[in-house]
Amino acid sequence: VCATASTPIALALIHAGLSPGAALVFLISGPATNSAALTTLWKVLGRRAAILYLVTVAVASLATGLAVDGLIGAGALPSSALVPAASAMAGAEAAHAHHDGARSIFETTSAVALLLVLVNALRPRRRPHEEAAVVDVSEHMVELRIRGMRCNGCVQSLQRALSEVSGVTKAEVRLEDGSARVRGCGFSEEAVAEAVDSLGFTIE
Repeated sequence: VCATASTPIALALIHAGLSPGAALVFLISGPATNSAALTTLWKVLGRRAAILYLVTVAVASLATGLAVDGLIGAGALPSSALVPAASAMAGAEAAHAHHDGARSIFETTSAVALLLVLVNALRPRRRPHEEAAVVDVSEHMVELRIRGMRCNGCVQSLQRALSEVSGVTKAEVRLEDGSARVRGCGFSEEAVAEAVDSLGFTIE
């Protein structure tokens, strides 16, 4: 059974006397275990994954159904939290309160939560690749030829000094060819040159 078809079926079951928790079990496990989903899961992930999936759905749906029935039985959930058919069975007082337009704390909280979810879903978000594209556009790289480096200690000192320049995100210094590559956003080439000069090296 699909998710769309399971809703009126669950309502009919509650109207016939089934507990709301049992109807919730049907709503959860029915669409999740339809033949199309199970066949695809079995072929793609294998038998073991399909069995684990069925066990997880069964345990989760039963636990949720029992919890709902327990909350209703303990009075933690008002009768207005149920579907109209179940509210009628819960008692005439709850039905009158519902028809009079009274709203419980549960209903108000649920409405606010749903509104927040909808607002969050409608809020525009920047996709990761768009953020990366923005970074790539603003970032630039400068390659320098450095004279005066003699050892790895010189390389480490220069790399540290270049990395400390404001706006520099990465500095790579190579002793073999005497090169230095500086990457970043908005850094000053004059500041980079000053960092090189401060260590006694020169830029070719």
